[in-house]
Amino acid sequence: MNEGAVGTVARNYAEVLLELALQENVDAYAQALGDFADWVRREPELRRFLETPRVPVGEKKELLRRGLGGSVPEGFLRFLFVLLDNGRQALIGEIASAFWRLLNEQMGRVDAEIVLASEPDAGLRNRIESAVSAWAGRPVVAHYRIEPKILGGLIVRVEDRVLDGSLRRRLVQMRKRLLQGEGAAAA
Repeated sequence: MNEGAVGTVARNYAEVLLELALQENVDAYAQALGDFADWVRREPELRRFLETPRVPVGEKKELLRRGLGGSVPEGFLRFLFVLLDNGRQALIGEIASAFWRLLNEQMGRVDAEIVLASEPDAGLRNRIESAVSAWAGRPVVAHYRIEPKILGGLIVRVEDRVLDGSLRRRLVQMRKRLLQGEGAAAA
């Protein structure tokens, strides 16, 4: 299946899951999906178990019922069973991403990737999120990533917009201006 088809299939499943979540309990479904997708991403053995055709679907369902039953909404568990029945369990990461995009659209929010050189404290996070929300024109769901190589400042990505306020970028620009000035002075 090509990448576009995978995205379409994942979005279709995400739409169904969001519809269920909106009818029952959005927060509980969002939490269950986030936790499950993280678990599958972090545990390669679980991912292999779920994806292997050697293990019967019934065994996979039983493991999920024992492992998740009671801690996730029953509708979410049934959704996972449908994924298993249709052989789509390998798409859980893509389904989760599509679900979050759809949920944010529904709630009038937008995802923002915020890259910093070091871990921010709660006060700095609040100030950044307020400023980014104002810049984006709507509330943001902030996803922080730490990259020491940017040296300082921050890089913000919201949809197809990027704001690069990193110290590294400023130093590179300063170096270019200095080198251009040297070339002009030598001529």
